[in-house]
Amino acid sequence: EAQKTALPAPRGVVEVTGLAAIAPGEQKPALVGIAFRLEPGQALGVIGPSGAGKTTLARVLTGIWPPAQGKVRIDGAAIDQWPEDALGRHVGYLPQEIGLFSGTVANNIARLGEPDDARVIEAATRAGAHEMLLGLPQGYNTEIGAGGQRLSAGQRQRVALARALYNDPPLLVLDEPNANLDAQGEQALVDAIRAAKARGRTVIIMAHRPSAIAACDLLLMVDRGRQVDLGPRDEVLKRRTRNYTQLVPRKGGRAEAPAAPGAAPSTPPAAPATPTVRLGSDVEMPARARRRAVEAAAAPDRVPAGRPEGEEEAPLRLGPESRARKAET
Repeated sequence: EAQKTALPAPRGVVEVTGLAAIAPGEQKPALVGIAFRLEPGQALGVIGPSGAGKTTLARVLTGIWPPAQGKVRIDGAAIDQWPEDALGRHVGYLPQEIGLFSGTVANNIARLGEPDDARVIEAATRAGAHEMLLGLPQGYNTEIGAGGQRLSAGQRQRVALARALYNDPPLLVLDEPNANLDAQGEQALVDAIRAAKARGRTVIIMAHRPSAIAACDLLLMVDRGRQVDLGPRDEVLKRRTRNYTQLVPRKGGRAEAPAAPGAAPSTPPAAPATPTVRLGSDVEMPARARRRAVEAAAAPDRVPAGRPEGEEEAPLRLGPESRARKAET
């Protein structure tokens, strides 16, 4: 492969046009017709049922899989124009299947490079994991074993978030970043996303649980590999949910918009009564997740307590109109 031209560090402008993607070894596209644009300081939540193509989109955005059609551009340069090592520096990726390696916590956060202690601690602090890591037997020097087997699922996810934040990349792609987090970890995640936006970083979050979109400005909804909605978070929720007024905080009778990049969070309002959370006529959230979902949506900068680490929140249940495929593509 010919040597690629070294490009200037990007600001984080992301533009996707006419994107189609085919998973390796497959013939049928897993994504078709995806298009959006993000400016530095914006956060996009990608929502949809399991198997809709969220993880496929994450892999294409990070250069792991090439587009079959269309373009992904970062600061105007197509993703295949970026040298691989530069792309790795400029894009922080937290995959759905977390891959930690045998070595120390610091080695993993530094992406197996020579750890810069100050940057490792900075990334862990931004991920809200510094105090947690100090509590490990040897702190940042704790050997975690192959796959991070000596850590809990929640600890692994927070180390992986710190790894994505290492060196403060201009673009963050987080695939279900709260899948294994307790309430404290979820709050740290929301705080990390809000802080990244305030620093002018662009954030894309593949979300399957309501609390993951708390800090998002925009929502992209995909179903069966196709883009079905895109717009400001509250507008998409209004179009796609039957209980919009209970999901979105209101001030003076009007829905409160997401905070602008860099804006200080407002005081969270009191949580409303617990309704059933439904997306259109085809998605219903099980009872044990209802209160947490409503509280998370009602206070975008806070995540309610109530679920211990290790207890998995049930996903949205899908009806016949939006039936999920068996496996995430």
